[in-house]
Amino acid sequence: MARIEPVLRRYGNKREVTQFEDLAINTAERSVKKNGTAIEMTIKEYKLMLLLIKKPSTKVV
Repeated sequence: MARIEPVLRRYGNKREVTQFEDLAINTAERSVKKNGTAIEMTIKEYKLMLLLIKKPSTKVV
């Protein structure tokens, strides 16, 4: 997970808000909303969710 941040910083995240089904993920603010309602999560949960959304073929063991 610690490897994700440097890569995002290096290549830059072109879009600040990523949509996935009914989720809106704002990478600039590190916030997540589902149907407009804010979802609180830890940094690890946020990073894992972002990783799985960006690379859906990633297996979780």
